[in-house]
Amino acid sequence: MKILHRYLGLLLCGFIFCISLTGTLLLIKKEYLWLSIPQARVSIDHSYLASAMGNIERQYQGAARFVQLHSQNLSIHKVFLPDRNYAFHDQSGVQLKNWQGNDAIEDWLLDLHHRFLLGNTIGLNIAGASGLLLLPLSFVGLLLWWPYRRFWKPKISFQSNRARSSHTNLGVILILPIFLVAITGVILVYPKEARWLLTNDFSNSTPSPVMIKKSVSGTTWQAQIDFALKEFPRAQIRWLQPTNEDSSDRVIGLSQQGAWDKTGKTTLKFTESQEVFIKDARHQGTAVRAVDLTYALHVGDIAFIYRLFLIVSGIALCALSFFGFRSFCLWSFRSRS
Repeated sequence: MKILHRYLGLLLCGFIFCISLTGTLLLIKKEYLWLSIPQARVSIDHSYLASAMGNIERQYQGAARFVQLHSQNLSIHKVFLPDRNYAFHDQSGVQLKNWQGNDAIEDWLLDLHHRFLLGNTIGLNIAGASGLLLLPLSFVGLLLWWPYRRFWKPKISFQSNRARSSHTNLGVILILPIFLVAITGVILVYPKEARWLLTNDFSNSTPSPVMIKKSVSGTTWQAQIDFALKEFPRAQIRWLQPTNEDSSDRVIGLSQQGAWDKTGKTTLKFTESQEVFIKDARHQGTAVRAVDLTYALHVGDIAFIYRLFLIVSGIALCALSFFGFRSFCLWSFRSRS
């Protein structure tokens, strides 16, 4: 098992270091945007929402596909456009910044974290495989440590002769965070496969989302937003889909109070005939809701203390990879001497 752990760790250490470092930086994306965009620092005011959406629709003339409201819980909206074009708008709908692909540092970091800048075919599968292999690697490391657990002293040192023990100590301390970020990360890389695997046996025993059809008076954004908040008075609007070249319908995504997933799984689709189709996420099965929760667990979208825990864990994972590589190099040098 030592040989397996040693060489599998060597194979993964670079990937894990990169994923951990970029993941840690992405956890402070909110603070970066708050500092770099002055308009993100003003107080959030939901009364501007309808006029902002009207301005965005008029500006892009059917090109806007999706609008993430109050991105990172800041007073800016992120607009998703065709061909990987994006823009930030202030609360009144005025464009602040636009970019394409990875031109924004935060999107470049996300692409490096999620795909190693190698695309969805190669890079995404490398990230997924790294997460999957990290699970047996950690389990084998725990088995190797277990016989010596009575003598364990959780000390960390950057001295060369302490690289192996520091790696072991960090690995034991981080065993639960490693499993948490690895499992949730793999689910995000392979969402369809994870949903099928984890919900196939259980979703039949719980009710599926119910699509409710109602009528709404008025076709303005204000009328539709008021209708959505009247149907779900304690919910928060998380995203909006304006009319665009692909669809003449508008969609409002809501996060309800007590929802496991904060991204907005409750949806209201408004048609041109003033009908609205409502999907209440609370009617989803427990297993489906649990799978949806993995996003919040992975990105720290739960509470500040939890996000701080992930930041510390990410830094520690970088150190774990460093100590593991250093320990391998020392072992290799000694075995050749």
